[in-house]
Amino acid sequence: MLGVCESGYYDWKVRPPSAETLGHARLAGEIAQVHKDSGGTYGTLRITAELRYGRGIHVGKEQVHPAHETPGDLRATKTPTPKGREGRQAKLHGSRAPAFQGRRA
Repeated sequence: MLGVCESGYYDWKVRPPSAETLGHARLAGEIAQVHKDSGGTYGTLRITAELRYGRGIHVGKEQVHPAHETPGDLRATKTPTPKGREGRQAKLHGSRAPAFQGRRA
């Protein structure tokens, strides 16, 4: 079914985790800690900078992004604003601004 021999499967199953797997797990823990310490406000670039310059961990943003963007991660999302005149009014006067109803003179 999986295309592997039975002995190969059981060899894989009892094999200890590789150094790369352990490194990824350690990095995920560091990323989670930096994100928690920032109050959940740091994104990929700030987490990368904190790991590189604050903690001395050699890491790239490509490594941080997938670990940081996990499903169930509760982040503030940007609320879409309407386009056109209504959107500009909302930006200028807050979201409680009434939509423009009449014609321009």
